[in-house]
Amino acid sequence: MNKRGQFYLIAAIIIATVMASVFVVFNYTEKVPGAKVTTLGKEIETESRNTIEYGMLQGFDESEFKNLMSNFADSYIDYTEKRKDLYFIFGTTNEIVVSGYQGSAREVTLIQETTTNIVTTAKGEFQATIISPSEEIILKIDNSQYPFTLKSGENFYFVINENLNGNEYVIKGDGSSVGNDLGSGGGPLPTGSAPQITSATINGVATGETITTTYGSPVTFASTATGDPTPTYFWNATVGEYTETILAQASGEMSDLATVTFSIDLTVTNTQGTDIEGNWILVINPAQTAPEIVNAWVHAIPPGGHITINVGNSLRLIAEVSGDEPITCEWVMGQQTFYGCDRWGQVLSVGEYTLTLTASNSAGISNPLTWTVSVVLP
Repeated sequence: MNKRGQFYLIAAIIIATVMASVFVVFNYTEKVPGAKVTTLGKEIETESRNTIEYGMLQGFDESEFKNLMSNFADSYIDYTEKRKDLYFIFGTTNEIVVSGYQGSAREVTLIQETTTNIVTTAKGEFQATIISPSEEIILKIDNSQYPFTLKSGENFYFVINENLNGNEYVIKGDGSSVGNDLGSGGGPLPTGSAPQITSATINGVATGETITTTYGSPVTFASTATGDPTPTYFWNATVGEYTETILAQASGEMSDLATVTFSIDLTVTNTQGTDIEGNWILVINPAQTAPEIVNAWVHAIPPGGHITINVGNSLRLIAEVSGDEPITCEWVMGQQTFYGCDRWGQVLSVGEYTLTLTASNSAGISNPLTWTVSVVLP
C-alpha cells in the first residue's frame, strides 16, 4: 500500500457546550480561560492540517497515522480541560476510529449503509474501532446526525456544535487539501456565500461605543446578517482573559448579566466563512436600592407639623434617608426649592405654604413627606 496516497481520514469534531439558559450569568472568577467555539474551530482546522502534513512528510504508515491522530485527539481533550464535548473520526477505508470525550451520558452511534455501531452511551472519554466502514457514514449523537463521505486522498472535515437551551448552533469546516503529495481527494467544497453583518447594536448603540446600565435592567442585542447557508450568531463577552458566549442568536434581551465591565463582540459564521463586529464596552453597575426617608424634621418638627417663620429667616431642614448613594433630597415650598438632606433654607415670600420633601436616586423616588409653613412679616 502506498503510505502517502492511501490513507483516508475524516475527523469530525462536534463541540457541545450545554448551558442552563440562553440568559445565563457566567461567574467569571470560576471559569478557566477557554477558546471561543469559532476560534477553536479555526485552530483545530489549522493544527489538523499541520499534523496530517507532518505524518505525510514522515512517511507514516496506517498504524503510525492512527497513533498520530489518536494523540492529536487526546491533546485537544486535554487542551479544553474537558469543558467541551469533542468527537473525532479518523482512519482508513479499512478501519476508522471514533474517539473523544463527552461531559454527559449521550448515545454516540456510527451509522453505515448496512450496520449501526453504538460507540458509547456513557460520560467520559471513549474510543471505538470500526472495521471495513462503508463509504457513506453518519455520526449520530443522541438525535443529531452528521453525515460524512470517505474519499480517496486526504480529507479533513469538522463540525462544531454549540447547544444552548436545547437549540443547536452548528459551524462546519473543510480542512482538506493538506499538501501536493496528499492525493487528489478532499472533501466536497461548500457552496454559498460568506456571512456579512449588515447591522448590529446593543441597546440601540452601534459598535465602538460604551453602554452603561444597572444589574437587572434589560440589555437588548440586535443584529442581522446575510449569508448562504443561513449563518449562526454568537454574542461573546470578554472579561480579562475569560471569554464566553452569552447569547447564541441574532437578537435577544438579557437582564441577568453580572455587575462588571464586558468587552462584547458579535461573531456570525457559516460554512463559507466568518464575520465579526466588535468593540462594544458594556458596563453593568450594581442595582441600586430606591431611597426611603427614615426620619425628617423642619425646625425640629416632624412631618405633618406646622411651622411659623418670619420672612427672610431660614428653615432648618434635616432628613435621614436610606438607600444607595448618590441620593438627592428635594424640599419644595411654593416657588422655592432647596436641595440637600441637611441644610438651611431661607424663605423669601410671605404666605401660607406646603413644604414637601422627597428623596431620589437612579433606582427611584421616595414617598413624599409634608409640613405646613406660615411665612409672616416680622
